[in-house]
Amino acid sequence: EVEFSVAIPSASLSIEFLANLKKRSLLEFPLEDVTNLHCWLAALATVEEMSKENQEQMQQTTDLAVSALSFSFSTFFLDSTCITSSSPGCQSVSEVLHRLQQAGLVSLFRESIILLVEDIILSFWDGFDVQALVDAAPTYCPHSDRFNPQVRKPVQELPKLSGFSSNTSETILALGSIAVEAAVVIP
Repeated sequence: EVEFSVAIPSASLSIEFLANLKKRSLLEFPLEDVTNLHCWLAALATVEEMSKENQEQMQQTTDLAVSALSFSFSTFFLDSTCITSSSPGCQSVSEVLHRLQQAGLVSLFRESIILLVEDIILSFWDGFDVQALVDAAPTYCPHSDRFNPQVRKPVQELPKLSGFSSNTSETILALGSIAVEAAVVIP
């Protein structure tokens, strides 16, 4: 049994949302609900609530959208630990991983891994039914007119990943092949 680890000493994730907030909801937002995500979603303006002159323009967008996404990290470290193995090559896996890092694995895959993470996050976002979350939010927000404490909050399941770019697929295959090559050391 071999345990593989990836260490990322520092990373940064920034997501910008474009939201059509109701002015009144924002100005009257109670501080005790500032951490309640349902209250923020309930503050979003629907197309029906938009003025006639803005309605055509607003129908082109959703109530909530990701406008920018950025993930970055400076470096990462790979390592392995032999937990149980009778193979003499097991201890060599860690050395193979360190040599790959010395050969420039980090610089070779850094941008591809960043694109992979961003692609996965956007795929998750695309899989969520945002409109259903926005429509149900007032039911779970204590300061909303539609608040109902009797209704249980639904358990949100993670959506299925789909729609990866070719770069993401290539990165996954390349990292998989490196893992297979490292595992070949252990018969």
